[in-house]
Parts: sequence; C-alpha cells; structure tokens
Amino acid sequence: TILIHPEDAEKISRNFSSEMTTGRQVASAFRIIDRKGSIFWVEERSNILFDGTGKVRGMQGVIRDITDRKKAEDAIRLANRKLNLLNDITRHDIVNTLTGLLGTVEMARDPAMASDRDLLLADVRTLGLNIQKQIEFTREYQAVGIKEPVWQNVSEIIQRAANLSEGSGVTIFNDITPFEVFADPLLEKVFYNLIQNALSYGK
Repeated sequence: TILIHPEDAEKISRNFSSEMTTGRQVASAFRIIDRKGSIFWVEERSNILFDGTGKVRGMQGVIRDITDRKKAEDAIRLANRKLNLLNDITRHDIVNTLTGLLGTVEMARDPAMASDRDLLLADVRTLGLNIQKQIEFTREYQAVGIKEPVWQNVSEIIQRAANLSEGSGVTIFNDITPFEVFADPLLEKVFYNLIQNALSYGK
C-alpha cells in the first residue's frame, strides 16, 4: 500500500478485502507513486488462490500501466466540455444577431421608414457579416482538444473580438500594452463574449 496514492488507498483496500472475502474478482484502476514522486495510473486484475479444501490462501495478479489511456480519456472529456461550451455560446450569439437582423429587415420594409432604408440595409449587411464571422470562428475549433494552449497577444485578440462587434454604435478603445498569455485558443471567444455582454446589458 505504500505505492498507492493516498486518495485511492481506502478504495483499493476495500476492493482487496471484498475479493478475499467473496472470492469474486474485482478489477481496480488507481494511482501509484514511484520513489521519485511521479504518479502513474494502473489497472490491477487479480485471481484468488485456493487450497485443496477451497479455502482462500492468497491472490496473484497483474498490474498494467494505463497512464497514457487515462490521459487520452481526460483529453476527450475536456474536448467535449469545450465543444459544448463553444456550441452554446455560438448558438446564443447567432440567435441574438439574427433577431436584430430580422428586426432591422422589418423596419426597412415599413413605408414610414423609406427615407432611412439605405441606412437600415447597411445595418442588415453588417449584421449578416457578423453572423458569417461567428460561423467562421467555429471552424477553428473543429479540432478542439487537439490544439494545445499557445502564446497569444492579448491586444490583438481583443481587437479581433471587437471587430466582430462592428456596427454596434459603441466605440471600443483598445490601448492595452502588448503582452502575451499562454492559453487555450478559445481565449478570443472569452473576450468576444465579454464585449457582447457589455453591449447588451451595459446601457
């Protein structure tokens, strides 16, 4: 048990006790720590040893290193969470922009707004382009979970996010001193969402 990670020790002890008591095989996955402090995930499968009278005398088993498999499983779970987040945000953004576009189209059709029709149609075009940009943004994340975090210039990211908000009538000043952060490629979407929330609810 000195090899077993402290957080897994109690569970593995219960599994061994159950196996010895019932004679039924219990497969266990747990972490072990080597002498250097490195942590590995392993899978243990054992067999109960009986004597001639059927009494349990002990067990023998095999421990297999599954560290790479666990890393892959964790990466898949993380990728799924990122995809779900991206889909939710993008769907919300597109629906909001589309609502504005349809409202502007209705205004352009109103005979009373004939003098402003050119301006309204320009707004329709801007909103349509924003929807196109929002959809194109998702293309970068088809391989989400495969892309590693990268160094990103925060000022450039904010500017790209601000460009997606053109036509809002609000001026965005981006005077941040250039610096980089090591982050997931979804970082640009974070700033875009912050800007959209400010435009929608900031009055």
